[in-house]
Amino acid sequence: MSCRPEFPVDTDLFPVFSQCPPGASCITVQASPNSIGTISLRQGTTLTGSAVYTCDTICTFQVPSGSDWILSGASALGAVLSDWTGCDTTPSNGACLIHVTGEKRVGGRFKYPLVVTNSSPFIYLWVDQERKYLGTCDSTSSPCTYLLDPGAQVGLTRR
Repeated sequence: MSCRPEFPVDTDLFPVFSQCPPGASCITVQASPNSIGTISLRQGTTLTGSAVYTCDTICTFQVPSGSDWILSGASALGAVLSDWTGCDTTPSNGACLIHVTGEKRVGGRFKYPLVVTNSSPFIYLWVDQERKYLGTCDSTSSPCTYLLDPGAQVGLTRR
C-alpha cells in the first residue's frame, strides 16, 4: 500500500505519529515553530489554576476519557500565539477548548508582530511578506501590526 498525497512542490511535510496507547484518550499538542512559545493545558474550561501539562514542541499526554481541557499559549522572544487548529471552540480570551474522547490533536502557531508606524498623510505603506500582500498602513490607521512567521522577509513599499 502506498500513499501519494496531492500537495504543492514547495510544501514541507512533518508527519506526527501517535504516541497514544490503543484504546486510551490522549491529547497530542504541537507548538510551532518549535521552542518560540509554550502551550499550557489545564483540565476544565477556565484558565484558573496551574497548568497540568506544558509543551513547546510536539507532546502527547494521556488524559481521562470524556474530560474537558483548556489550552493557552505563552510566547518567548516576543512571539505571539496567532492561531489554533483542532479546537472544538476558541473563546474570546484566545484560548482553545477541547473535549477528549479517544485521541485529539491540537496545534498552536506562534508568529512575530511587526509594528509599522506611518505619521504622514501623504504616504501609504504597502506591506508584503515574500510576495504575499499583508495590508496597507496609512496615517489614519497607524500604527499597524502584522503577524509574521519566524525568518520571514518583509518588503515595505511607499505608494
